[in-house]
Amino acid sequence: MRRKIIPKKPYNTNGYHVTKHATYDMQKRDISKGELGYNLRKKPLLKTETKKDIFARPAYKRFSLNRIMSVINPFNKNVCSVRRFHEKELRKDMEKYEKNKNK
Repeated sequence: MRRKIIPKKPYNTNGYHVTKHATYDMQKRDISKGELGYNLRKKPLLKTETKKDIFARPAYKRFSLNRIMSVINPFNKNVCSVRRFHEKELRKDMEKYEKNKNK
């Protein structure tokens, strides 16, 4: 079995910058560098549209096969947050995306 490497400080991977908040999330949720790297490197199950939050910061969600969801700023390629997701959440986002796509 391979050793899980959980980061302690911000780092760069696959052209993305993983922020301090994302590394804190990775430590808290026991997500390794390899799992996040897989999420950023491979073709995603779903990549949502870019939306702005209440502070006008743009971001999109990226869902991968290994059950990791990352929130990414598309302009400066910062990974803002990382967590695991459930099938129900993926299904809901896929339905939303399909409705918006069909309009």
